[in-house]
Amino acid sequence: MDDVMLEGGKSTSKSIASDVYIGVKSWYKKLDPTGDKLEGYREGINHALNKVQIMGMDSHKQISDIYIALRVHSNMRKLSSDKPADKYIYDKDNPESSLLLDNENAFDIDGSLRSLGYGHIPESLKRLGKSSEAKSVEDLSINDGLTNHVYHGKEAFSFVDGEEKVLVLGQPGCGKTTFLKSLALAYSHVFKPDVELGFLIPIFVRLRDFYIDGVGSSDLFLKFILEAVSELSSVSFIDNWMQQKIEKGQCVFLIDGVDELSDEQSKNVLNCFRKFVNKYHKNKFVVTCRTSAYEHGLEGFKICEVDDFNDKDLGAFISQWFGDQVKTRKTLANDLKTSLIARDLCKTPLLATMICLMYQYNKRIPNNRFELYESCLDALMYRWDSFRSIDRSRKITSISDNAKKAILAKVARTTFDDDKLYVRKNYLLSLLSKEIDRLSLKISSSELLYDYESNMGILVETDVNLYTFSHLTFHEYFTALHYLELRNENQIIDKALGGHKYKEVLLLIMEKTLDADRLGLILIGRIKSEVISTGLSNSYVEGLIQDVLRSSVLFDKRVRAALHEVYSELMSLPDPFDVYDDDFL
Repeated sequence: MDDVMLEGGKSTSKSIASDVYIGVKSWYKKLDPTGDKLEGYREGINHALNKVQIMGMDSHKQISDIYIALRVHSNMRKLSSDKPADKYIYDKDNPESSLLLDNENAFDIDGSLRSLGYGHIPESLKRLGKSSEAKSVEDLSINDGLTNHVYHGKEAFSFVDGEEKVLVLGQPGCGKTTFLKSLALAYSHVFKPDVELGFLIPIFVRLRDFYIDGVGSSDLFLKFILEAVSELSSVSFIDNWMQQKIEKGQCVFLIDGVDELSDEQSKNVLNCFRKFVNKYHKNKFVVTCRTSAYEHGLEGFKICEVDDFNDKDLGAFISQWFGDQVKTRKTLANDLKTSLIARDLCKTPLLATMICLMYQYNKRIPNNRFELYESCLDALMYRWDSFRSIDRSRKITSISDNAKKAILAKVARTTFDDDKLYVRKNYLLSLLSKEIDRLSLKISSSELLYDYESNMGILVETDVNLYTFSHLTFHEYFTALHYLELRNENQIIDKALGGHKYKEVLLLIMEKTLDADRLGLILIGRIKSEVISTGLSNSYVEGLIQDVLRSSVLFDKRVRAALHEVYSELMSLPDPFDVYDDDFL
């Protein structure tokens, strides 16, 4: 049992201090004297979690190094998304919300700003350029109550190990799931993190796999946990044995993807999870969620956020990607140094992957995220099959790439609007068939699905006959593409103000459209009439304006200046929690 227990690490007994090594052996023997449970479970964890498929690379990579840093926050409220109680609805009788909608082809920016009350904007703000923008927005939020302590690499393991409950926030594709997987591997001693961790049994689950109809209980969530453990183990687990370990507080629960719950399921699933946490509070809990999707849903969790790639992280990533292609590595590094926009794009592993994938084929760095996603997907349409050693003769060539994009955009928007991130194969085939028939194309829905999945890697089968986009970012990109194609940009303002789900879609649309000024002015009017007029701050809307200003949207300098003033006004408003606290006292 001793050799099997530590087989994941090379020269483990030499690299880990002897007292830790002995402690691990003693702990495993105490938990599982016969060695017939944990051995099979560790093997299952290693097989299922010790790999990551990096888009554009020809094989899975083992999780052996961590390119992640955690920034710890002390103020929960400043990171929470105060989604409005009543969803914003467009009101045609409201002069601010109807502004510009009646005359889409031409409008007077100065006149529109005057009607909104921003005709007084000083020249100093109007001269504010994009290069100074990040600093300006940052200056406005200096007193946001956040600590700046950052834990890099193995320090992030130590930080998590020292906390009882941790909520890990982050951008799309920043490495939240990979971090949870690495924690599972570290706690099971599949690989050595070079830091001393507590002796806990790791349990990794994706929250989206938990489905309930109505109000759930802690027992129902426990059943879900035990089923997940059994699926990972190569030997039969005795549920009572694992339940005893949970009751004694000998486990660390790694819960992935709070933001991936549908609106329909979110409330019931989170209530059920909270009951489970309260009942089995002796255990450790680590939960991940998109930053923009976090609301006041998990009390008592220490909040941290995955930090952006620094220069060292990005350099290491590029070196691993291009390997011995020294010339390409150097030219990309030089191009990144001279392009502030490109460096700003390389904040996460996903975005860095797209930069590398795109640069490998056209040696060009995009100007914004929309162009980056567009270039990357173009590359995937031509190159994914070769990456995966797929016979190019099987590629479907009877329809154009533009037609494939149009169909995928329609599917993306239909499923995104219906809150369906995962769809059954039959339903997906029916959506494809409908578009194929509408466009009178000579191809079957099965052939087209094969092309999207096997040749491009844009759609993936996550379970038997259950499909999703290979990353939520692609789902958002194609949804934005459809809104743009049908000129439905106005609708997205309403949806983005109604909640975090459509925020990324709005940003993509604004970066792509030639009509960004009109959308920016509509957004200003809506925020003034629906938020500023209430006299109370809204951290979700503050974050939305921050993201708009930090993006690569091409605004007229007058519109950009007005957005800055709107942000200043929002930041000056009192926190609704403080107002309610005062009323209570």
